[in-house]
Amino acid sequence: MNTANSVSILGCGWLGFPLAKHLLSCGFEVKGSTTSEHKISQFQEADIVPFLLMVTEQSQLDTELSCFLQAATWIIALPPGRTPDKQLAYRNLFSVLAQAIPASNVQHIIMISSTSVYGDHNQVVDEQTLPQPTEESGKLLLEMETKLAAWSIPYSILRPGGLIGPNRHPGRFFAGKKAIPDGLAPVNLVHLDDVIRVIQLVIEQKSEGIINVVAPTHPTREEFYTLSSDHLAVERPQFLSEKHSWKEVEANCLKVMGYSFIHPDLMQLYC
Repeated sequence: MNTANSVSILGCGWLGFPLAKHLLSCGFEVKGSTTSEHKISQFQEADIVPFLLMVTEQSQLDTELSCFLQAATWIIALPPGRTPDKQLAYRNLFSVLAQAIPASNVQHIIMISSTSVYGDHNQVVDEQTLPQPTEESGKLLLEMETKLAAWSIPYSILRPGGLIGPNRHPGRFFAGKKAIPDGLAPVNLVHLDDVIRVIQLVIEQKSEGIINVVAPTHPTREEFYTLSSDHLAVERPQFLSEKHSWKEVEANCLKVMGYSFIHPDLMQLYC
């Protein structure tokens, strides 16, 4: 699998698996990795070429890993996690990939990062804004973005907002909770359908650089999560009417690329 339409997706989970199926339906050849043996048959049934990979700092570039990475496009769709061991594994992953580059035929790398790299500094941000992460996961993502940029391979770093979609109904996020801070702060969310279509567009256009992936509407936390909890018929959350720690993320690069959102109006999702 060394054609221009070959894609290797490192991490076929909540995002990576439906992404793989969509790319297959568009004529791409797709390899997918997992750390769970029971998912292998699921991949095979979907016509995804499966790889069971546990990438650690001690990983050698053995035949299986080298074969998996032989693709025109690499997509790193693994989240860094929040525990120290998962964050260490994420750093180790990038060390292994850096070693793998000379032996691969990769032409484009797409990293799924997060808008958490901007931190919450009470401002509107876009792709030109200097990242100032405040959470450890955001700091780690920014560190790995910097490493990726030094690999001298064409790359795209996608920074999606909070991901919603199948099995991630936002009505569950705060259901029944009380005195939630920053009820007047804007939300920065994006539906899975849009993330998948953006990745396809990035591959096809060979777009490079930083790309925010956030729906163009930004209702307040109170407005959006109250509506989504009503949609699920669960207890409404109770927010404090304040706006102390926030950001509003603009996806200006997607406008330049001509992308039209499938779900632009977040409030219409759960009416």
